[in-house]
Amino acid sequence: MSRAFSSEHHPLGMDLRNAVLADADDVARLLSELGYPCEIDDALERIDAILANDRQALVVARRDGAVCGLIEIGRASCRERV
Repeated sequence: MSRAFSSEHHPLGMDLRNAVLADADDVARLLSELGYPCEIDDALERIDAILANDRQALVVARRDGAVCGLIEIGRASCRERV
């Protein structure tokens, strides 16, 4: 996803975009609220690892500038090694 989906086109006033390191505090808070305890430093490491891997993406949903949802997308190889 190379650009954000603008909130002006979304009926709930949200936008979607790839996560960046600056989202670590919001990501940690959201994961903790969902029952997955996460410190900001852990979120920074996870986001950094995802950004460095072209087979993964972390997409955040934002409302009023704050992260309110996220999804991690990954691509795995189905090939077996012989």
